[in-house]
Amino acid sequence: PITVNGNGFKLTEVGPGVHLFNTIGETSLGDIHIVAGRLGFQGAVTMGDPNKTLTIESNAVLTLFTADVTKNLVLNGNATFDSGGNGNTFRGPVTLVGTSNLFGLRVALHLEGDISGAGSFVVGQSPVGAATAILYLDGNNTYTGSTTISNGYGITVGASSSLGSSSLIQVNSEATLDVSAPTSFNLGAGQTLIGAGTVVGGNVVFGTGSTLAPGFPDNNTYNLTMNGTLMLQAGCTNRVVVNKTSSVANDAVAGLTSVTMGGTLVINSVGNPLDNGDAIQLFFASSGYNGTFDQIIPATPGGGLVWDSSTLNSDGKLRVLRTGPPTNPTNIVFSVSGG
Repeated sequence: PITVNGNGFKLTEVGPGVHLFNTIGETSLGDIHIVAGRLGFQGAVTMGDPNKTLTIESNAVLTLFTADVTKNLVLNGNATFDSGGNGNTFRGPVTLVGTSNLFGLRVALHLEGDISGAGSFVVGQSPVGAATAILYLDGNNTYTGSTTISNGYGITVGASSSLGSSSLIQVNSEATLDVSAPTSFNLGAGQTLIGAGTVVGGNVVFGTGSTLAPGFPDNNTYNLTMNGTLMLQAGCTNRVVVNKTSSVANDAVAGLTSVTMGGTLVINSVGNPLDNGDAIQLFFASSGYNGTFDQIIPATPGGGLVWDSSTLNSDGKLRVLRTGPPTNPTNIVFSVSGG
């Protein structure tokens, strides 16, 4: 059988093409540097010294194929971690250095170590093959870059894990973020959740300085589905796009068990002016609406109009009520003649 004894030395993959360590047991490698091309580890194989570092550079690819390995992993921006075979487990810590790092999932990938660093990552399609799967997070994560879940893919957060301090969490249409395992999934200062996919289960809490913004920043309107309870605490922000044409359409959170409202509601009206009787369905909850917003921006929907929160706790709708004449009344001129 073929064996490899790296004697603790560094391995550098410079490409082109693919080089695969397939079921060869202990490799005794030291540091590993994938500069270009694709380097893979399949079956019963190790990456050598688990205390050494594996670095993936831009446009380079690491493949695991039905493997369970340990190393210190560094993704240097536009780097790809490809997961193939029948499922993979990576047990070392992961450092995100650059942007747009890709976990390309042909099959499920379990990250057991901690994720740190200021870089970002995307869960999506592997350049090696098209399939959809889930990224499982189980570490004590502290990374601060953005997290994007592409259409059809998912992230499942373990009971003692999180998305760290990820600045932007984007759940695309048909994508899934499963936070049912933690007792509470908390977002803090500087964190924003957007998208039109599904957040599964659990208690989702937006704390001071965090933002919930269903949909995407394109002035269209979307539903973000959240199957669980939602709490908007004092100091957080809920941003909603409203587009009135012949009727009122707006961003909303659907599928909730219950919602507790608080913090600041920001309405971005991009269509026709709102008027008396218009209603904005902010939330859909099967078992109750609670609380109220501390502030609504803008302070009024328009001249002679006020925000009416009287039914928020019964139907999740913010309504528009007229209290005075329109801002620009029509001038009526009488002409009287007679003999």
